[in-house]
Amino acid sequence: MALKCIAFLRRSVVLQPGDDQNAAAKALLESPEAYLKTLQPDLKDHPYVLWNWPEDAHRKVMVPPGKFILAVAPFRFRASLNIENGNPQEHNSLVDARGRHFAIFYPQTQELPHKRAVIRFSAFSGGKVQRSEGHLLLLAPDILATALSYSHDYIRKYAPLTCMQANGRGALMHLRLDQPDVSSRYDAVMLANLSPDHPEDRHIMFRRLRVWVLHHARTQEVSLVCLRNFERAADGGCIWNYHVPTGNGLYTDISLKIEMVAGKNQTRVSFLRRDTHGREYLEPENPVKLIVRPDVEDRNFHYSTKANGLESVWPGKVNFRERGFDFTPAPGRTLALTAGSGRFIPAAEWNYMLWQPNEAARGLDPYSDVYSPGYFEISLTGGGSVQIAASILTDTEPDALPPAKVTPADFRAATDSGIETNMLDAMRAFVVKRGSLKTVIAGYPWFLDWGRDTLIAARGLIAAREFRNDVKAIIRQFAMFADHGTIPNIIHGDTVGNRDTSDAQLWLFTAVEDLCKAERSNNFLKTEVRSGKTILDQLEEIASDLIAGTPNGIKADPESGLVFSPPHFTWMDTNYPAGTPREGYPIEIQALWFAALRFLSTVSATPERWKKLAEQVRNSIRTLFLSDDGKYLSDCLHCTAGTSAARAVKDDHIRPNQIFAITLGAIDDKELGRSILDAAACLLIPGAIRSLADKPTRYPLPVRGMNGNLLNDPSRPYWGHYEGDEDTRRKPAYHNGTAWTWPFPSYCEAYAMMYEKTGAAVARSLLSSCEMIMRNGCVGQLAEILDGDYPHTQRGCDAQAWGVTEYYRVWKLLHR
Repeated sequence: MALKCIAFLRRSVVLQPGDDQNAAAKALLESPEAYLKTLQPDLKDHPYVLWNWPEDAHRKVMVPPGKFILAVAPFRFRASLNIENGNPQEHNSLVDARGRHFAIFYPQTQELPHKRAVIRFSAFSGGKVQRSEGHLLLLAPDILATALSYSHDYIRKYAPLTCMQANGRGALMHLRLDQPDVSSRYDAVMLANLSPDHPEDRHIMFRRLRVWVLHHARTQEVSLVCLRNFERAADGGCIWNYHVPTGNGLYTDISLKIEMVAGKNQTRVSFLRRDTHGREYLEPENPVKLIVRPDVEDRNFHYSTKANGLESVWPGKVNFRERGFDFTPAPGRTLALTAGSGRFIPAAEWNYMLWQPNEAARGLDPYSDVYSPGYFEISLTGGGSVQIAASILTDTEPDALPPAKVTPADFRAATDSGIETNMLDAMRAFVVKRGSLKTVIAGYPWFLDWGRDTLIAARGLIAAREFRNDVKAIIRQFAMFADHGTIPNIIHGDTVGNRDTSDAQLWLFTAVEDLCKAERSNNFLKTEVRSGKTILDQLEEIASDLIAGTPNGIKADPESGLVFSPPHFTWMDTNYPAGTPREGYPIEIQALWFAALRFLSTVSATPERWKKLAEQVRNSIRTLFLSDDGKYLSDCLHCTAGTSAARAVKDDHIRPNQIFAITLGAIDDKELGRSILDAAACLLIPGAIRSLADKPTRYPLPVRGMNGNLLNDPSRPYWGHYEGDEDTRRKPAYHNGTAWTWPFPSYCEAYAMMYEKTGAAVARSLLSSCEMIMRNGCVGQLAEILDGDYPHTQRGCDAQAWGVTEYYRVWKLLHR
């Protein structure tokens, strides 16, 4: 195996003078890691990726270009590597000086796209054979484009894929590509934001469309079975292109476009019958009828509709017009639908127990009932088109959208598949109006604007010049809310609340520093926010209040300079039950605190105070957080309020939070930084990073239910699947193994920082795996979370602001 590695790198099986076969074999068996490094002495980072059995059998392991795969197990094994469209490799394991069994698979010359591979593994122990499969992703050097069009076969294979478009004030359209099927109570043609001033709980009245094509006596449902492809529209809408059978072996092509109107609770639903010719097509002059049946509801988007009691009420709430109807289920809101041609035929129908599999997976009521007051009947010849305009009318917005004339140009598909262009498009969806200022929706389809999420997302928005004025407005708003060292984590409607966060105010410092760096000026610090106080005044006041202590228990420890955080005050904030309380001194809080102090030391009129404290914090991190083996940083120093950091108990939990100590500058020692990256590598999956390692822990993490019953294994708290009942299944998993997209780019950023030029190439390759999530979930967006265990199913919100903004921020860093 030793000589085969040499031969592979030389691309020659011929031994050269000086080659010592025995010495090579001895070195390999002494330490396969060290041996592989000697073969490529100029390479600063590792020439291999570790694949550990059995842990990595549950994780898709990424392999950057040119890396060996070093498979390691505690028992003798035989393994084969089977590569998509490639030649298999098969090895029996050897034993190294530490008693580990290992085998080495050779690097692949990898270009676009990423390739899937499978390790088929047989371990032999105690006279028994344990067989398993592990999955790998052989990465391309980079991915610079993403999908704009999705074929019928792709949509069927990866269902359910979704699409969305937002309107700039918190409303959106969110649908499956294989509509009219739905996955969730949050799938709808329009999820309206009824307040014209600020984001609030969305309201669903226009749930979905069901469409048929009628020609002579033949009726064909327009659905996945006749979907040719889906395209993203050039103007941000969504286009479905259908190849519809009309009888006698003939077809007609129908395109459907759905788009939100910017700034309004209005949606345009447009149909175009393509002017297609040929032996397989119905003659263009031969008309077909479109039957379009809208399904309506009237509910908060978190709830479901039940027909019981409404069956006798809602029919009386519909006012029919020749080409549409008005549905007014309650005073103050009306759903108005109007077609540009054809007629509307009253024909009331209830569709009961609409199955919503996402709710079933979350342990929620999976059924909803929908009501349809009738259907549109529209005749189209080849080249003909029609638009159905949908509006939700309120006292403050009483005007309905009239249907517009539609031309083939309105169905123009997007053509710029560049990854940067698509990330910018994705980011625009989250920046919305809040009064005269701006805020960031944390995630679609169900989140509103949260302080922490908004300020983390601000970093990526700052990296894009077009959003900087928006970010200034966002920062001013949160600085205005600052009070006694806190800012609100949740802004709900026109009220603010929940100041129980120890990191949102520190992310505010980071956002301000990023903005000043981007503008190469500190002038923004002079911006007045309230009562004559500037941004800088507010930042210094927050820092001083954290030192003195906040009303809700956040306080700097005078001995170490580190900041104490009460339970569930960090981004890992599940409660009832508390899945990750982290009461004490969490590592990312200290990294953020250090960065805040360092920034103040460069802009304050009294820099020495902040500089001295920053150094104290940096030294305390190195002294108190270093693991017993010196290879990584503890995630939290656990204690109750009033306990110094020196007397807190250090855990051995490997989490991604330690990465921020590198990216925010608290750890600048490359040897330690590289060791931290090695420790955290077991957290990586394509496009995301696990919130906890799949390893036993000495420091127990019990998660108890409402009755005090134990929900997990405290000594092995990793939980690989995020599904089921919220309080007993999902909360214990949320931050204890579930993989998150937003911290993943920071690992790539840290890798480039620690390994410089060679590290940047690996970081780009790792980061490019995000594109797979963009094409296999909500198209063009990054999901909030994925299962920590293979196959890493996407969960949570399928479009998350801090996920895509962090992807963009680090992408820009790595491509400048």
